[in-house]
Amino acid sequence: MGLFKPAWQIRNYEKRLQAVKKLTNQKELSEVVNKEITDNTVRSEALRKLTDQTLLAGVSLNAIDKRARWAAYAKLTDPGMLAVVAKNSDIVDMRVNATEKLDDQDVLAEFAIHDKEKVVQGKTVRVY
Repeated sequence: MGLFKPAWQIRNYEKRLQAVKKLTNQKELSEVVNKEITDNTVRSEALRKLTDQTLLAGVSLNAIDKRARWAAYAKLTDPGMLAVVAKNSDIVDMRVNATEKLDDQDVLAEFAIHDKEKVVQGKTVRVY
């Protein structure tokens, strides 16, 4: 890291939290969530402000903190991003939950056939 750090990376907690409260850039907010050095309060503030569905999906798949992954996942509403999470998450319960929110029969059929977990496959079968 260079001589100048983003304000949300400084040591002083209050200044770090205030810096995150001022952030509007969605990519920077996702960086705050994904950084190992971020404490829970600062991470929660960044997550509260994060709305970009693609970045939320990325956080739900890649964040170091599992609580942050679930919090980001809970904000997902885009079916395409839910399908990405259902396909790629290493958290089986998250994949199950994501498939339960999907309605696209072609996408669900893909999970029913190809998912390595029987529980995920079973949640894709729906009788209408």
